[in-house]
Amino acid sequence: MDLTALGGKYSKSVNLGMQDLVKALEWIHNNIAKFGGDPSRVTIGGQSGGGGKVSVLLSMPSAKGLFSQAVIQSGSTLRIGEKANAEKYAAEFVRQLGVAPGPNADFSKFTYDELVDASRRAADALGGNGPRVFGKGARYGAGPVADGEIVPDHPFDPVAPAVSKDVPLLIGTNFNEFSFAVDETLPRDKVIAELGNRMGTEKASEFVKCFEKTFPKLPAADMLYMDISFRTNSMKQAEAKALQGGANAYQYLFNWRPNVNVLAASHGMELPFMFNNVALQREMTGGEERAYALEKIISDAWLSFIKTGKPAAEGMPEWEPYNVETRPMMVLDDACTLEHNLDTELLEIANR
Repeated sequence: MDLTALGGKYSKSVNLGMQDLVKALEWIHNNIAKFGGDPSRVTIGGQSGGGGKVSVLLSMPSAKGLFSQAVIQSGSTLRIGEKANAEKYAAEFVRQLGVAPGPNADFSKFTYDELVDASRRAADALGGNGPRVFGKGARYGAGPVADGEIVPDHPFDPVAPAVSKDVPLLIGTNFNEFSFAVDETLPRDKVIAELGNRMGTEKASEFVKCFEKTFPKLPAADMLYMDISFRTNSMKQAEAKALQGGANAYQYLFNWRPNVNVLAASHGMELPFMFNNVALQREMTGGEERAYALEKIISDAWLSFIKTGKPAAEGMPEWEPYNVETRPMMVLDDACTLEHNLDTELLEIANR
């Protein structure tokens, strides 16, 4: 929370969570050699909210030189909180606690639960604590803020941050993300009818035609369950990085689905594969032989990126760096394939 407007002991209280992460990276930089590590070869990575944190770290001058590669999984963050909205939220938070604003403000007497309750009431009072709509309108709450100093500007909007120009990125999303109960048996006519309700008949017709051309082997139901939001931000982040002309960005789309449940390629499904622990997540992956085969490929590719700055593994084609002309993207599935401009047109229709 940005409490800087209060002054006093809160005069520098902004982006404290992000500053904590920098302190942790400083500790690693100063001490990892004692554990056999190389401070010049540190990779940071995050999934979901962790990907958001990595996005912000890439824009922080204080984090420069503390890591050499970065991985962002289903969490590409282009914009963060606006200073004016953050200050408005903080003022309402202070009001909800019944504390007089100013340099003598002190929140140390409140319990954790009281602070959390006040923060939620503040968000509700400002009308910004409802369902998240990515990239649309103000959403009030505690989080990273473009304060002009610690985090100078929005991470990847309008351009990639110069401070991390030389840091290679591995960026991607999962096909279904927050669709955790995918019913692939839905008949095509019902799918098209629901799409018409969501986007209007004319746009839905165009979307269906493009989807079936782009993903001819996928069931019609996936038109309802396909993620748009995470994928769009991932592509925009990769574009900004490529246009910067510095280190490479590599993009992926994870589309492996278990046969034993309805999770499909949902949010977080790639984690057991990249961490090489499919066996410990059998309730997600089913522990199928095909899962173990892909686990080896994905974990090897991630390790290659950590070691060399380029993802590569036996069992997948050469992974081309992202560019805005052909938009290469590795589709991670039973058979990994490198696609070019795979869903560019589809995303354009969906976001129109």
